[in-house]
Amino acid sequence: MTVPAPVCVPLGILALFAAVGPCAAVVPPRSAAVALTWQDGVAVLSLTANEAPLKLVLDEVARQAGFEVTEVIATERAISAKFEQVPLQRALERLLEREDFVLLYGPADLSRESTGLSRVIVLGTREHWSMASPQTRLLPEADLSPETDPSPSVLPRDASMFDPDGPVEQLLQLASHDDERMRQSALEALTLHADDERARTALLDHLRDASPNVRCVVIGLLGRFLGQWPGVGDAIFTALGDSVPSVRHVAVFMLWEASSPRASDALTLAYDDVDSTVRDLAEELSQRTLGTTTDADSAPPPPAESDQSEK
Repeated sequence: MTVPAPVCVPLGILALFAAVGPCAAVVPPRSAAVALTWQDGVAVLSLTANEAPLKLVLDEVARQAGFEVTEVIATERAISAKFEQVPLQRALERLLEREDFVLLYGPADLSRESTGLSRVIVLGTREHWSMASPQTRLLPEADLSPETDPSPSVLPRDASMFDPDGPVEQLLQLASHDDERMRQSALEALTLHADDERARTALLDHLRDASPNVRCVVIGLLGRFLGQWPGVGDAIFTALGDSVPSVRHVAVFMLWEASSPRASDALTLAYDDVDSTVRDLAEELSQRTLGTTTDADSAPPPPAESDQSEK
């Protein structure tokens, strides 16, 4: 296995950073050294960050790992952290421990090493999106050490049965598993069977899953089918009545992002939401919509085509 040189990411530029280990170098303030490597087919992340903007770190991790980052509300806080060879999902969960977020997986690229992670949706900080000033969070190296991690990853029961390319019948069975991680994996795999009515029904049914994490993921999965499957927009709209704010966040954002006919109604409901962060989201998305409309209105008209007829 070839270990790539870590990428040191100063504010606003990219540069190679020489180091003895994956991320052994001391980085300057507001910078981060990031290296994604593979161990036995598993993507592991090594990182050294010194008061680096979280957005900068996420963007570089996304570039190396091949996934997209979508920020509903811009992430402003900075982090200081140092860890080596932590599994990618675990590292992201800890880096985003103060944010509401959703990890979306898609089919792996079999032609190369692939994490399978297609998108990370960052909804904003859990405390409050409109923080007066960015805050720095120190993540001790021990927090992310695989040897000392207090909550090591344990495979769900029946994990050996899971085959993302398996028959729909098996995936439908696992979508009702008592472990939410297994349900989530099965539902993600069911999106590969979008032409099967049973897969569609299972995904829509899990908008009422007992786990808010699964409900968030299902909304994200259904978002790609807005405009393709009849009734998906209405189904996602019902999540605006969910008791968990993060579920309502994802529902509003996905409808808005897809320019769904229900987006306007969703923003109206979000403006009156009991949770202040959902109201903040509605305001932010409305401002983005207004800005896009204003830019379009102010653009110069295209040159008129000549209507001269051939002689």
